[in-house]
Amino acid sequence: MSELSPPEIRPRVGASLQSLVRKELIQPDRSEIRGEDAFRFTHILVRDAAYSGIPKAVRAEMHERLADWIEVNTKDLAGEYEEIVAYHLEQAHRSLLELGPPSDRVAVLAGRTAERLASAGERAFARGDMPAAVNLLSRATALLPFDDARRLELLPEIAFALMETADFDRLVAVAREMEEAAAETGDIGHQAHAIVIGLWIRLFTNPDSWSAEAEPQARRAIATFHRLGDERGLARAWSLLGLVGMLNSRLALAEDAWSRAVEHAQRAGNRRDALEGLAWVAAAVWVGPTPANDGIRRCRELFDLAQGDRKAMSTALFCQAGLEADIGHFDDATALFGRARALLEEVALPVWLAGGLTQALGWALLFEGKAAAAEHELRGGYETLMAIGEVTFLSTVAGILAEAIYAQDRYDEAESFTRISEESAGAEDVYSQLLWRSVRSKCLARQGKMSQALALASECVPLVEATDSLDLRWHALMSRAEVLRLAGQAEQAEAAVHEAIHAAERKGNLVAARLSREALTPA
Repeated sequence: MSELSPPEIRPRVGASLQSLVRKELIQPDRSEIRGEDAFRFTHILVRDAAYSGIPKAVRAEMHERLADWIEVNTKDLAGEYEEIVAYHLEQAHRSLLELGPPSDRVAVLAGRTAERLASAGERAFARGDMPAAVNLLSRATALLPFDDARRLELLPEIAFALMETADFDRLVAVAREMEEAAAETGDIGHQAHAIVIGLWIRLFTNPDSWSAEAEPQARRAIATFHRLGDERGLARAWSLLGLVGMLNSRLALAEDAWSRAVEHAQRAGNRRDALEGLAWVAAAVWVGPTPANDGIRRCRELFDLAQGDRKAMSTALFCQAGLEADIGHFDDATALFGRARALLEEVALPVWLAGGLTQALGWALLFEGKAAAAEHELRGGYETLMAIGEVTFLSTVAGILAEAIYAQDRYDEAESFTRISEESAGAEDVYSQLLWRSVRSKCLARQGKMSQALALASECVPLVEATDSLDLRWHALMSRAEVLRLAGQAEQAEAAVHEAIHAAERKGNLVAARLSREALTPA
């Protein structure tokens, strides 16, 4: 390129390039920048030999000049070349460091490089490409001083991206960096962000006694971010409250908190966080008290709002699919699940695929009467979550898997999965706690251990009252009815079935209501 050549030899650049083409060392190529000619080396070894022959000081200067040239000539392309510019600046910085100790020039170049990497990383985060976001943002923070304000802004983004990619080991390390840096600076805003991130991580790795700490901490963080006018912090603190509602199966609370999180994220101009909130709103609509037909309409609205984001779009689709299964539209549900799976596979989000989607699909197949197919899907999700080391989704997937196995009359095996669910469920995870107890009580009754079965079924009563998840209440009440029937307590069993019918009708779950009425009909 003539721009990188010394002024005195620029007139001869064209002839030199043609000479290299004749010698088959380079060949013409298509330029992505309009009006420019392009060439490429004919072999990677030729390229490497040419590059290694350039002194490092000259390399640094050429990389920086090339970055400048690309930046000037692509200024109207809305950041499309940021990553390429960042790469060349990064190479220039590396070459200078290899030549000698850090200097003012090196520091300036590091800051410039970090800003381009950060910008490219934030663009990757916004479009849902989390592996790219982790790569770019990590490279940016590595170039910045430990207590640099920009570095402290980027660490939470890396943490959230690592959560999506299920890289929990690196996630813990980043959280520790955030805590140390926030403590050193004494900045209350950064400290609040570190607390919020730490609580998110704990939920997915060590959920015991989580919500008892998370709820007051989230409310304190909301107050702090409100004083600071930090809309992004408010979005994430409200999201934390949304997670508390999900964990405690208080889904109306969860839906409200996530909706507030979306509003604050939109005010912050953070579409990625807004889209993340939309995904959780959809989940709360599916699992919570929203009637099925209203929920289907809401999921369609959320899908339209989420256009361009595969995770949020997929969540709206599989939550709608779960609700379609509730009203008996199984073919529609199957098609929606297929679309949702394809979207999640495109962006490599194993936790959401194995956790959220698999739960919805498992329940839908069980409502359809396809217990073996449900077992197959749930077992795959369970194995993925086990391999990753994620425990919050694991406890619920294991519990639904136990139900699928129970439905095939394999009571001992079903009981073993209730124990896996119990071991991985946090004490505050009402959904999982109610689920494993409901299934195990039926297993014990089938094994003739009636007193244990009745005692466990009784433990479910306060948990049923604590949740506004109507489908979960229906399942727990029908499980209790089955235990009571097997114990010869027909009248109490019938009363439990009537309660289950009421829960199903409030949800608009036509399939569940039909199954309950069939249970009232003598065989």
